[in-house]
Amino acid sequence: MKKSNNKIHHIFSLTVALLLAEIPGAVAAISVTVASPNSSSGLIVKSDQVTINTSGFVRVGKLTTATPDATKNLPTFANYQYWDSIFVDVNSASGGGGITPSTWNFNSSGALSGSATGVSASTFPTSTQLWIWAFNFGSLTSGSTGGIPVFSSSDFGAGKITEWAIMSADEWIAPADNLAKSLVINQVGGDTVNRLIAGTDLGNNIAMIPEPSSYALLLSALGFMVLSRVGRLSKKIGGGRA
Repeated sequence: MKKSNNKIHHIFSLTVALLLAEIPGAVAAISVTVASPNSSSGLIVKSDQVTINTSGFVRVGKLTTATPDATKNLPTFANYQYWDSIFVDVNSASGGGGITPSTWNFNSSGALSGSATGVSASTFPTSTQLWIWAFNFGSLTSGSTGGIPVFSSSDFGAGKITEWAIMSADEWIAPADNLAKSLVINQVGGDTVNRLIAGTDLGNNIAMIPEPSSYALLLSALGFMVLSRVGRLSKKIGGGRA
């Protein structure tokens, strides 16, 4: 069952407005705003559910394939190379058709901010599925091009990129000319097609997933908790029969 749209008015959102000017050769414009920067709902958080603050980095755009490889969901450099090869950013001069680029970062409250203008309507036509790709770390070793990160293998590991989230939602599609679209985080999950490629649905917030070794430890801890509860239950049942 889809989450209630009644939450939209009081949660964090990314507002993506594509406005096509009514002159020949005009291009669409995209802007991003934070509707509720101090809210604890509708945020992208770390795997331990702590806010990311200013350390994180975000990419917003589209995928060049309708069937991405969801098995490449853990934050490794090899998987990054795969997603980077199929991700077209809205603030890409090559992908967006000559825009004014912007860095879409987390602020000190854990919400997102940033803007980009002049995104080509031919690159992001009506009904294009829009995606968010968020990282827990954004200080680049290799720099950036047009506001888009250029990560290298040295940007991954302890003290750097160790977590990310990749997500979309049924509602996250590029609008018709002169209309606006809000990418609301609590709309992620419950879709007819699972578009939470990397992340954990916490109800309103989305938690990132950690790199493989930490992810394995997290799964092991959850498994141990389940086995412990089953063991205690078995003892209680056995004791009741004695």
